[in-house]
Amino acid sequence: MDNSLGHITVIANPAAQSGQARVYTDRLQAYLREDPQLANNFNFLRTKISGDGERIAYAARNAQTILALGGDGIIHEIVNGIMRLPEGRRPTLGIIPVGTGNDYARTLGLSIQSPKEALNQFFSGTKRKVDLGRVNERYFVESLSFGLDAAIALDTSRRRLENPNKRSRGLFVTSGIKYMSHVARGWNVQAQFDGEELSFSETICALQLGPSYGGGFKICPNANPIDGQLHCCYNTRLPNVAHALLLFAKARFGKHTKSSILEFRQSKHVVLDFEEEPPAQADGEALEGTHFEIDVIPQALDVIVGNVKW
Repeated sequence: MDNSLGHITVIANPAAQSGQARVYTDRLQAYLREDPQLANNFNFLRTKISGDGERIAYAARNAQTILALGGDGIIHEIVNGIMRLPEGRRPTLGIIPVGTGNDYARTLGLSIQSPKEALNQFFSGTKRKVDLGRVNERYFVESLSFGLDAAIALDTSRRRLENPNKRSRGLFVTSGIKYMSHVARGWNVQAQFDGEELSFSETICALQLGPSYGGGFKICPNANPIDGQLHCCYNTRLPNVAHALLLFAKARFGKHTKSSILEFRQSKHVVLDFEEEPPAQADGEALEGTHFEIDVIPQALDVIVGNVKW
């Protein structure tokens, strides 16, 4: 084991991936028990209710490394707990992705098919400093969105809890089709992108640190978490339902970027003021309000990465 990992706190969400995370956690503990010296470096803690990941991470002041075992939701909680700790005392984050979406794990080049391979990457991977996003004093690691795409993401999360055996991508697709009837209304917003003021009626407004959400939909294909930028995608005109469905299908593969009704830009500081409260989400967690101040925090978090090209 890499000695630089130090004392490791494992924070596991047993409910992730239809309860499979509980199985993986038990297997990892059994594997470590075969080597008592290795096992002494690990402390296993399991979440029970929403918010436990943040509380446990904040309390893990003596850990040099926190290993998240679960999906994007538990990672989101853990990172918000880590960032409450003083700079210089924040643990490194490792991930064994056993959620259903696993978009942040994709961004970090981690295996999303095999927890065993992800564990090998944890022991042998490279430590990198990556950017975080911050919206109204809450941190996010991958995705922030407002409007139609947020409504789809939140509906996907709700339906995932109701149907834990369903794949995230399939749920995202069917939620997308369900909400396309809302595409013509839009949400009026006054926006500032690095001080440049704009007004538009948005149905799609995403700010990404990594390229994907919804289990691999590449909304901002060129985004990466080390360039110090928020990668933004938003509509400049309201699409009709047929056009919106086409864009939705193309976004699965990042082929929507040449659309004449979408704008792509990079910013460090974004302010959004909506006339009425829109659907909003950060890493799949719901946000409330009409005023949002959003920043990128460069090199804010130490993470263990796998095979990355950035």
